[in-house]
Amino acid sequence: MHYGSHMDNFRFQFPTGIPYYHSDNLDLISTNCSTVNCPKDAAKDDRNCRCFYYKKHKLGNIVQLTIYNMGNGGGMGTGYAHPIHIHGTHFYVMKVGWPTYNASGFIDKMNPDMACPGDTADCNLIGWADNSWNNGAVQGMNTKNPSRRDTITLPAGGYIVIRFRALNPGWWFAHCHLELHLMDGTGWAYKVGDDDQIYMPPDNFPKDCGVFILDKRNLCLSGPIRADVGSFLPTNSGQAADRLGSTRIELPIWAERHTDRQFTELPTRPDPPG
Repeated sequence: MHYGSHMDNFRFQFPTGIPYYHSDNLDLISTNCSTVNCPKDAAKDDRNCRCFYYKKHKLGNIVQLTIYNMGNGGGMGTGYAHPIHIHGTHFYVMKVGWPTYNASGFIDKMNPDMACPGDTADCNLIGWADNSWNNGAVQGMNTKNPSRRDTITLPAGGYIVIRFRALNPGWWFAHCHLELHLMDGTGWAYKVGDDDQIYMPPDNFPKDCGVFILDKRNLCLSGPIRADVGSFLPTNSGQAADRLGSTRIELPIWAERHTDRQFTELPTRPDPPG
């Protein structure tokens, strides 16, 4: 990790549409990481490093990932531990490579298994110190009774090795579960299987919600916008909503205007007792 916001040198940026429906034109809804001007020694907040970073895994394959947190991203006094959470699967914790700690509980030295030369060095895209560990042959893995999880803490100054079988076809997301880090780009997407192996949605499922682009003009509005609630209810819920009554709400000034939509109203919330 390069700083707390970079994964493999990139800062994850969500696509503006659903990748499943844009398999032939992902560039329409996302920024391709191969096209961004993101140098290896990019600054922490370099917006040029934002892109839709993802991996592809063949359906049925065993996937083994090593994620490290060292150098100017996770060295002594410069890094954070990251709770890494993966959607769409559970994984086995094969190994945790810890740093060494001093008597006060602070990092003394980073784990030497990775070829990172120092606490403040640029250790992005490095490899194992011992080349014989390449291609998944990591020494010291627990192959008998590893813990099975969906979240694991990646220690500052160390690394984790996780493994799962890619049995759940579709597009999935993995990210740091610290909200600020997630918002800043600490994550990646991954696709399991080819398009014809991903389960088809029902015929009545909306094909796409369109490409979402934030209208920044709404950030400059000078007062609340009045709108009906329930704009995203399915059209066949109207009868149930009508039986329960309706209400209106005041949306904040940053909310999107809905002047061209027909609304189905939600029930009125009763006043609290007393």
